[in-house]
Amino acid sequence: MNMMRTVTYGILFFLLIVLVSDAQEIIDNPVSDFLNFLRAPDDSELLRLDADINSDGQKEVFLSRTDARNAKAGFIWTVYLPVEGGYKRWRKPICFRTDALFIGECEQFDGPALVTYWPGGCGTGALIAFQIRDNKIEETVLHVDPGRREEGRKIYDSIFEENEPPKIEKRPISALAHLIDVPATGNSSKAAERVQASAPANEKTSHNARGSSVLIPIAAVALIIVGSGLYLLRRK
Repeated sequence: MNMMRTVTYGILFFLLIVLVSDAQEIIDNPVSDFLNFLRAPDDSELLRLDADINSDGQKEVFLSRTDARNAKAGFIWTVYLPVEGGYKRWRKPICFRTDALFIGECEQFDGPALVTYWPGGCGTGALIAFQIRDNKIEETVLHVDPGRREEGRKIYDSIFEENEPPKIEKRPISALAHLIDVPATGNSSKAAERVQASAPANEKTSHNARGSSVLIPIAAVALIIVGSGLYLLRRK
């Protein structure tokens, strides 16, 4: 009896965490959210990349700062995924360089991706692909060692040297002071219009919003089942 009750309470706690984490507010303005979420020195600059890395017709927003670097891996980026009515901030930052960056499809990875290069030592290095699948950002590593292997050099050149890199917008943090301490959440009509306008005509809601709408009912049903079990236990 005690063991079953402990397990039941554990399941309830887990489901509560799932519901709370999924209930992240919709963000209207990624820049305002970013500046308030990660405070930056005034002499830093904001880096912004708008790109549709999963070819669903909606652009993700990638934000970083010139003072936020992870050594050779490049800048540390916060990702904002488009959802119905605005954006949601991805829970983990990613790292990529602006001097070795490609967005699209290449034969080394299955499907569209944001591809960057992380150099190692003595000619070693790896391609890193970030892809959005099932409402998640997945990371794939492919070691090519362009400084050691001719085939690796050809792969590197075919991705980064033969393609124009995406444009990175750069703005002084001091020029964005009016966005600091300004709420970035809410369901403003402008945010909704922006996301809907970029969506395909036959798909009004992004896959990210659909993933959330599926998860919440499942968790609610599970809570009802567990609650019923607790009720029966108390009656015994």
